[in-house]
Amino acid sequence: MSLTADVFFEKRKDILSTRNTLPAITDINLPKINLGKVNNHGYELSLGWNDRAGKVDYWLKANVSYAKNKIIYMDEVVPNEPYMAETGRSTGLTYGYIFDRFYKKDDFDADGNLKKDENGRQILPQWHWALPAREMLCSKT
Repeated sequence: MSLTADVFFEKRKDILSTRNTLPAITDINLPKINLGKVNNHGYELSLGWNDRAGKVDYWLKANVSYAKNKIIYMDEVVPNEPYMAETGRSTGLTYGYIFDRFYKKDDFDADGNLKKDENGRQILPQWHWALPAREMLCSKT
């Protein structure tokens, strides 16, 4: 029987990335520079078993691992809302909008305009900004 346990804490710096604080109106492409910082931590456990059954040798092995990272610094424009910032989140997250549904034929009146409520406002499917993976895990629907 064998058991292996690895724990790691890593602070990476000088990650090659593109500056994102230059206004898009300038139409200038800046070279990539070493300025990013990311912290990584996690563990890995392995459990193995070697044995012989008659003339047959066999082995079994199972692995469990966990890893998490966090962006400590990246060059980004200060967002309009704090939840839109990438600094402080994990790398590689997908951002987007979550919405209830697409428009249906019933959302429109006979003239092809969106229906309105009693206050004269258009009735629209609901949507909000979210991290889709987290939203799918936490969804109550």
